Amino acid sequence: MDLTLASAPFLMVAIAELTKIPIATLLFSASWLWKPIILVFLLVLAGITFETVFMGMERAGALRQLRYEELVNKIDALEQEATKLASADELGRRADQVDQARSEIEQLTSLAEKSRATFQSQIAEANAELEGTKALTPEASRVRDQVEEKNAVRSALIQQRDREVKDAVDQFERQRDSFVERIKMARDSATATRHAG
Repeated sequence: MDLTLASAPFLMVAIAELTKIPIATLLFSASWLWKPIILVFLLVLAGITFETVFMGMERAGALRQLRYEELVNKIDALEQEATKLASADELGRRADQVDQARSEIEQLTSLAEKSRATFQSQIAEANAELEGTKALTPEASRVRDQVEEKNAVRSALIQQRDREVKDAVDQFERQRDSFVERIKMARDSATATRHAG
């Protein structure tokens, strides 16, 4: 149907073109009274030819534009489908990664459970050894008490030493600040004296 509609104007133009040569010949052989009428008729035929060719070209351009738009729509649909497939593939990969991460977490959890059990057994053994060493002889208890007393005396001496050092440092800093303040005041007074002189 499209081909018939597209070819019908060209068939009409072909018939009109066949009549142009005889009409042009008639224009030269007709009397002066008929020449303007024949010339107008010939010009109308030329206008019909021009309009038909112009419309045919416009229709061909429209058909090409429609085909181009169809191709563009198909390309867009294929690109959207490719994007969907890529996203589905990415989701599949992520699901595989999640499964792999879960298996690794389960392995790490089992290893942690084993390590915790080992540590708990070692702690139990160490506690048992400590319980065995708590039962000291009387001589060992006296030595332990003496050691604790010596440690208490040592801690008291260290605290006293730290206090004395802190007091000495504070006194030195106060004296230093006092000296710095005096030097600053002397400089200021000397500068004021020079400016006054």
